[in-house]
Amino acid sequence: TASDHRSTLCVGALEPRQGFRDAIWAFDILHYVFGDARLTLVGDGLQRADLHHFAAALDQTAHIDFLCQREDVPQLLHAADV
Repeated sequence: TASDHRSTLCVGALEPRQGFRDAIWAFDILHYVFGDARLTLVGDGLQRADLHHFAAALDQTAHIDFLCQREDVPQLLHAADV
């Protein structure tokens, strides 16, 4: 599908072992190279608030979407670039 941005989607429990913090860190670099990049995190967990704070510290909250658990994950995956 045509999109006005490059989208990366991560799905899973927002727990330290899942690597979501690393995904946000990598996205910060990716967004520097591709200004149209967006990151979507789908899931919930103990690290949710920490991930929000980390995204804010990197000044990336306008480019990162935090979604709770969703039933439409297959459609989200289909629409994502990565």
